Amino acid sequence: MFEEFRAYTRAARMPTRPAPRGNLTAALALAAGFELIVNRLLGHLFTVPTCHTVLGCLALRFGPFLLYLTGLLALVVVTGGVAGHLWRGELFPRGMRFTVAALSLVFVLLLAASLFFGRVPGRYETHLKTSFGFVAGMVALAFLVSGAAPLRARLGLVLFALPSLLHVAAFVAAQATWWRDGWVGPERITLAGEVALVLAAAASPLLLLPGPVKLTRTAPALAMAAGLTTFFFVASLGRPDLMQALGLYGLHLDLPRVWSPLGVGYTLALLGFTLTLASLLLGSRAARLAGLGLALIALGGYQTASPVELALTLTGLIALATGLARQASSLPEDRRASSPAELRSLLTSIGQRIADASHGHAGSTTPTIEVHPGEGPDEDHGTVRTVRRGRPVALVARRAGRGLDDLKVVVGAPPASTAPDATIESHETWLARRPETRPAGTRIKTDDPAFDRKWGVYGQAPLGDRSLRKRVLAQREGTIRLWSGVAAELVVSARLTSGENGSSRGRDPLGAVIETIDLLEDLVEASEPPPAPAPSHEPATSN
Repeated sequence: MFEEFRAYTRAARMPTRPAPRGNLTAALALAAGFELIVNRLLGHLFTVPTCHTVLGCLALRFGPFLLYLTGLLALVVVTGGVAGHLWRGELFPRGMRFTVAALSLVFVLLLAASLFFGRVPGRYETHLKTSFGFVAGMVALAFLVSGAAPLRARLGLVLFALPSLLHVAAFVAAQATWWRDGWVGPERITLAGEVALVLAAAASPLLLLPGPVKLTRTAPALAMAAGLTTFFFVASLGRPDLMQALGLYGLHLDLPRVWSPLGVGYTLALLGFTLTLASLLLGSRAARLAGLGLALIALGGYQTASPVELALTLTGLIALATGLARQASSLPEDRRASSPAELRSLLTSIGQRIADASHGHAGSTTPTIEVHPGEGPDEDHGTVRTVRRGRPVALVARRAGRGLDDLKVVVGAPPASTAPDATIESHETWLARRPETRPAGTRIKTDDPAFDRKWGVYGQAPLGDRSLRKRVLAQREGTIRLWSGVAAELVVSARLTSGENGSSRGRDPLGAVIETIDLLEDLVEASEPPPAPAPSHEPATSN
């Protein structure tokens, strides 16, 4: 019952703002595609870079321009993508952000220097590739442990990041003499990267495509994948030299013979990758963002030979992680929105389960339900008012679009014109606020390192009891306002109620709401002033 209400009000777990349209990412993918055709293939394989022919003149004039345009767009997109994730806290946990910011800054500065000078400074090539490897590895690790998408999608992104990481490891191994001559040398690492690439591409339909699969989108994608794979197989049989040259100059892949085990793997990988890419690009906005990320990873190639291709691969990983997370957390497009009457019925059921008849208030526990439309066409406000443990309780939910925009739990009657005596707020929420909207009180530490690392206390709050601090920590994020002995309220983002990091999966959602209400009740009771001493009735003594 409550699960249906939660499905009605489920919001995106990852984004804290509306998902972008991805126009700049699409422009980058388009520019990279033209750069692949004009600069890598026409300029190095099919024509001589002179103006004696039309194609040669095109490659000579527009090849470098497309390369620099792709590099500039990649610089902008990768900088904005990393900075956006660091600012909004969508992907990287707090302990990883400083390291990601520092390494990303190194990579971006070296990429900008490469575009400015026209080549990578020789002594900084190792720094460029290792900074790329560390940032790509942290993106994959953060997405793997975030719980923002199903496990199979997280494993799929890690598999696509693994070939690039192994390529960086092979480059470092080739530079280090002590590693170059070892058993796990650059050649073996490169082969392992190729195997990982084949596995990632072949298994991508099972790992990255959401379920259930729709025939209207799968049929065109399957037809395209089958046609391209058939062409690749027949061309590899008839002109293996041409296909090897295309793979080497285009995607930096040394294609084996088509009948070899690795050749069969490449054929299956092409089929799976094309099916996944076409299905994602034909899907929702979040799916298209994931598809663009997958396309950028492919356009970057495997054995990346330039900083522009490194930037394409890193941008693709970030876009793929963002798209997969937003796709997993969004509602199905064909799900019917609940009517106000259905929402009222659900709120009534919730209010009856929250209310109790303790403290002699058996006659006042019938919940009061209010449902009315909001300002927007798809916005509803729902309120449940009842009594629990002798105090009035209000649960206020605002649905905007197809998901819950915010949720507020109020215990007691907060004074309308009085500021709260204390504000307890998670650092994540505090950082997301504008400076003028942050709590005005002085922060007071509780001398509990685990608590003070995640929450800030502004004002006098009764958090001397360790059990109370643990229960506040269990809320993960949000803002608690406390009027001593009178009332308390908790405002949380909807992404917390849907299990942003997976820690709340398996818990009873209604039980979590009741625990929150009881926590606010205990905070109000703990903040009550001690009773005044009873007046003495002993007779006064006279001297």
